[in-house]
Amino acid sequence: MTETIKVRVAFTLAEVLITLGVIGVVAAVTLPTLIHNYKKSVVETKVKKTYALIANAVRMSEAKYGEIAEWDRCNVAYGYECSLQILEKYIFPELKIDKICDQDNEEECWTPPTSLSGVKGALPVSSTEMQIRVTSVLNNGTSLYMWAGGQLTVPHIQIWFDIDGPKKGKNMLGADVFGIQSNFIDTTGSRRGPYMVPLSSKTIDEDAIRNTALYGCSKEINDKMAGYYCGGLIQLNNWKIPDDYPVKF
Repeated sequence: MTETIKVRVAFTLAEVLITLGVIGVVAAVTLPTLIHNYKKSVVETKVKKTYALIANAVRMSEAKYGEIAEWDRCNVAYGYECSLQILEKYIFPELKIDKICDQDNEEECWTPPTSLSGVKGALPVSSTEMQIRVTSVLNNGTSLYMWAGGQLTVPHIQIWFDIDGPKKGKNMLGADVFGIQSNFIDTTGSRRGPYMVPLSSKTIDEDAIRNTALYGCSKEINDKMAGYYCGGLIQLNNWKIPDDYPVKF
């Protein structure tokens, strides 16, 4: 009768340590990329959803009151009460607003962002704008900073949103703060709004969105409004953040 000999195979300690070392190296190389891609995906989703919420609010209000060109306007260039009245009539009823702040408790609804290049004071743009801004927080935590201004030149509603809400995230244009504008008057002959891309011409030029002085989506622009057009770059890229985007998430 032949005796069966059982051979037990096991890893040596050295082999286990080598395997763990290889796994550690692979994880160290891949995890930062995976985390970056995940965070980038979160930003893409939030930017697209917030734009959709605001654009839908405009469309719903147009269904009630007619096209935006027919809406009420302020009889002065700038004014807080007028901005508030217009927003309360046309925009707020179509959004799920959790809180509206006045100018005395604005910090509860909004944190002033820096520019993409790190310059502080991105919003408000001017001392005049400080007098007309209205801030609020949606029920999903998104902060809004908005006004109805320029009524004597090109009447428009300007809406900025911070996808992280007040006192959270990077608080930076192009990172978690983005802007939308909707004109009462179509300045291009081709109605396109609300929009996150420049409306200065009928042709949207990606290079201009990236490099336009003051507003371009580039860290090379040393201005407090650098990054304003970053939302337009994402929108232009089918709501995807380009690989060479100037913000690392």
